[in-house]
Parts: sequence; structure tokens; C-alpha cells
Amino acid sequence: MTAFESIHFLPYHKVFPELSDKELHVVVLYCSGLKNELMVSVLNINIKTVGAHLYNCQLLYGLNSFSELRAMFMIRIFSLFIKYCHKKYDGHE
Repeated sequence: MTAFESIHFLPYHKVFPELSDKELHVVVLYCSGLKNELMVSVLNINIKTVGAHLYNCQLLYGLNSFSELRAMFMIRIFSLFIKYCHKKYDGHE
């Protein structure tokens, strides 16, 4: 098992509930910097399926490129992280 195969995707489902399991797995790995070829191996899907999932997510969010998809993903993750930290350090948790 590779380090990438041990990623727990459940927390990501709470952040991106609109994505299917496979779409979420592809987006998380892609936005984490994995090459498509490695995703093929980790997720046991073919390269065209990786591209199709990324493209479907791009359309779902109304984005113009995979770079925008990565940016949207990171902004959403960081925004939630900052909200969590703010609550924790302000004593609201």
C-alpha cells in the first residue's frame, strides 16, 4: 500500500458533498499534486476516467480550467481550516 492509498476521504465528503466518491478521490489527489499516471495506479482506474472526473468537476463548479479547480479546492479547504482555528483560539469550541 502506498501513502496515497491510505488517505481518508471521509472528511473531504463533508466539504465537497456534491461530488461522487470517485470524483472526490480524483480531485483530492489531483489538488494534492499527484500526476494523473499515479492516480491511475492508486485508484485503479484508467487515464481517461481520471480526465473525465476532473472535467465533470470543472463543469459542476463552472470553472474554465483544472487550475481553477485546484484553486477552488484549496480556497474551500483553507477557508474551513481558518474558521476552525478562529473558533478554537477564540474559545468557541
